[in-house]
Amino acid sequence: MGPDPSFMDGARDRFIAQNRPTGSAPVGALSLSSHGQLSVSSNGAMLRGDFFGQNAAAPAQWRRIISGDYDIMRDEQGNTTGSATAKFALEYTPSDQTMFGGFLGADLGKTDITGSLAGNQTSYGAMIGGYFVTKFGPALYLDGNVALARSRNDTSLSDDTIALQSTYDSTTLFGSVNITGVKHLSDRTELWPSLAIDAGKTQLGALGFSGSAYGLRDDRLLLNAGTISFARLTMKPQLRMALGAGSLADAGFIATLSPKVMCEYVSLNAGSTQNYGSGVAIGVKSSGLYKGVSVNLGLEMDQLAGQTRKMARISADLSF
Repeated sequence: MGPDPSFMDGARDRFIAQNRPTGSAPVGALSLSSHGQLSVSSNGAMLRGDFFGQNAAAPAQWRRIISGDYDIMRDEQGNTTGSATAKFALEYTPSDQTMFGGFLGADLGKTDITGSLAGNQTSYGAMIGGYFVTKFGPALYLDGNVALARSRNDTSLSDDTIALQSTYDSTTLFGSVNITGVKHLSDRTELWPSLAIDAGKTQLGALGFSGSAYGLRDDRLLLNAGTISFARLTMKPQLRMALGAGSLADAGFIATLSPKVMCEYVSLNAGSTQNYGSGVAIGVKSSGLYKGVSVNLGLEMDQLAGQTRKMARISADLSF
């Protein structure tokens, strides 16, 4: 439940853009954007979207940001999950070398479960965290974030014989570190290699259940869920190319190509797994269709743990 990748990608891109010779932060401008993604794999389909808005106040050292995301997923068993998250962040850029930010967030989710034991689960929670982006070389940038989240979960399951209800809390600690380089190949081409490490841990503990069957009820049922931990290492060089006339800094169209390799570790009470995978993403960004409007198109494919995920993305940004 930490910051979604697009949240940190946006912070990093804003900071790198400000460090260009012609870069600057928009003072007093309100920028709104909305993104949508459709992902289809052998295990189901997912519709995901997000929104982002920012307002920079003079002297452009402070920036207020509101963002959020939502997703609806249906797996091959017919289970449907929906969730939504909203965040408010405050950024401070004391110099062209460093940017700091803090955020508060809230989330809501619901899952409808099918099968022999059917029911639903509802969750809601809050999150607090911080992040930074810093320049520590002529063309090297380091960013990271940490978040602490607390959630309340209500679960109800039943079949023809038994009914189970449970209310429990979960605590999640999440963090990530990313190193990005900016290699200037020409006025029209740049290479952005990056290395990212993400890790998180969710504490569930002993979950209490109330069970009813054959007219009898027991409120002392326990399930030791323990903890869930994960870590992921991702290497992704991104090639950015200007399309049409002009340099990369003022190009109306920018194409990106991003191959990547991933290593993932997941630990549960029942054991742990290690998976390796790869993927590729291509995209086109336009900022010249109309004044203050940019459009982004992207396609992405990942292979991890024997599963293939395909995703299409479209977004529109509006500044006024």
